[in-house]
Amino acid sequence: MATYTAPTKFSDTTTELGYAYVFAAERIRQEISDRLDVLRIGLVRLEGDLVGSGSDTVRITRYGGLGYAEAMATMGTEVAAITATGWTSGFDALTIARHGLAKEETYTNQILSAPDEHVGLRQMAALCPMSWLKTLRQKMCTAGAGITGVTGAATTAWSFDNELDMLRAFEETEGFDGNLVAVRHPEQLSDLRASLRNEPAYQFPESMSALQSVRPNSEPFDFLGVRNYATFDVTASGGGHQGFAYVPGALGWVVASSVPVTVENPDEAMYIPEYGLVLEHSSTGSTATARWDANAYFGVGLLDPTLFPQRRLVSIND
Repeated sequence: MATYTAPTKFSDTTTELGYAYVFAAERIRQEISDRLDVLRIGLVRLEGDLVGSGSDTVRITRYGGLGYAEAMATMGTEVAAITATGWTSGFDALTIARHGLAKEETYTNQILSAPDEHVGLRQMAALCPMSWLKTLRQKMCTAGAGITGVTGAATTAWSFDNELDMLRAFEETEGFDGNLVAVRHPEQLSDLRASLRNEPAYQFPESMSALQSVRPNSEPFDFLGVRNYATFDVTASGGGHQGFAYVPGALGWVVASSVPVTVENPDEAMYIPEYGLVLEHSSTGSTATARWDANAYFGVGLLDPTLFPQRRLVSIND
């Protein structure tokens, strides 16, 4: 596997991608990648347009001491005065960050590269939305690693007992509505499957066959009422995997529209405002180099755990 530094030059790519190279009949065109789409797994888009607001932070307001959170007082007599009660409010703040990606390519590489194997600026720019999703997934896992409540330990493998402890923690937390999503490192799922091998209730052939067929990929699987996803982007810290589980809505993302951005060459730019993306193509004749830049403006964060119960799932990284 060759690595190319920017800008991509013909003198670098010709060894791997030139006509002199003998290609296999079945060409492998894409590296192995994690395709988990976090937009489908309870990461909510928080409303609020930051454009022209004078701030890079979105506040999500919440209140308490009202409705289901407050009971009526039982009056002592039929003429007793009712005492007015107060209520509470608070907010969560999510900050917009700038994320960037750029690629460069020399004119010579564009002119002389083998057409069938040329990976140029246009092809790389077309893959930018995947990089945006990769970044969002990483930011989600970083936020999940900051959850305060913890089940498990960085010194031991994830076990069936840990799974039951995690479920009990949610079930005994006010605000839990029965919906639960878990995002784990694939090793945490492997550890769980190995632990279940010793559980009498899962010794039946049908049960074990179903559990052993579970594979970490973009498709989820349900176990004990938990909808499980696996990704290698789960954070590792302190010798352990920092997986996490949450009620959908506990993790949110905010975005600032890229529409107001003014670029040098509007005809050579592409806007994706719903993702806060703007892509620009440019070139420098003096160095015979073409380039594109992608800027994205979004942020990811946790919302109040009293409204959306959440828990970190920690196990050894070995």
